[in-house]
Amino acid sequence: MSESVKHTASKLFLSTANNATNQYIEKISNSRYIFRVEPYILHNDDPSHFVLGLEQASIPMLFYVFTTANQSFVINSVTYSIPVGNYVIEDLITTLNDITYLLITPIFEWTYSYTKNKISLRNLTASNYTITNFGTHKVSEQLGFASTGTSLPTVTTVEFPYCVNLTVTSGINIRMNNIITANKTAKGAGGGGSILARLPITSNSNTFLQYFNPVVFYLTLTSRVINFFDIELLDDKYQPLLFNMEDPNWFIVLKLDYIEKEAIRIDPTTIQQLRNASVQPDISSQSIPAPKPQNP
Repeated sequence: MSESVKHTASKLFLSTANNATNQYIEKISNSRYIFRVEPYILHNDDPSHFVLGLEQASIPMLFYVFTTANQSFVINSVTYSIPVGNYVIEDLITTLNDITYLLITPIFEWTYSYTKNKISLRNLTASNYTITNFGTHKVSEQLGFASTGTSLPTVTTVEFPYCVNLTVTSGINIRMNNIITANKTAKGAGGGGSILARLPITSNSNTFLQYFNPVVFYLTLTSRVINFFDIELLDDKYQPLLFNMEDPNWFIVLKLDYIEKEAIRIDPTTIQQLRNASVQPDISSQSIPAPKPQNP
């Protein structure tokens, strides 16, 4: 990759392990750490630029589907909360029936269709109900009812319109908060300018996501000095991953290289060509001082 003989490429092994005893690692949260490194410096006259790529990553799949940010829903004026955690569908249906059970009289019955991957909710009362999200909680994305609310007519079984989704995110975005790249996202989505890579999730919960790419895609950086890396792990909504352990041990391997970029050459305009071809005045004649006035 290196196109410049003045600099040597290097790898950076950044691990969150032993962060409590390593003074060069600062923990912001379980998904965000600052790693301080020996400075990489490019002189202002140096035509080289930094290029950075992700070669390896190892991230524990230890984050919950239902968290304090998406666990609650409302049926009419009553709020129900799913306990934080990961669920298989059988346990989820049992939990939903348990938390909506009123004293000794069941008022709702939750069921699941394996063929459609959809939840149905039966209203056992003589009143009409509506299930909606609670505030900013988007539990509808997991349970499958409409984000604007789904009506539950009296003594009727209603199948939710959307499939059950028991995954947190389909990928993990690695963001470098102290580095700006030329990457883009859809306008208004935000976050793309500092995203180094997106890793698809191909492993199950309670395992490790292992990523390795021998052919690294390099990003050209505008920074001339790099002395730390502020790394954060995000879901597909660009929200920090919420790990369900105190100090998840994850690490990434970065490759830092250099590239020389030539200055853009712009051809002279017609006016500039005419000016260059015209006869220029003699500089020596222009330097002759004006005559001094004579005293009478």
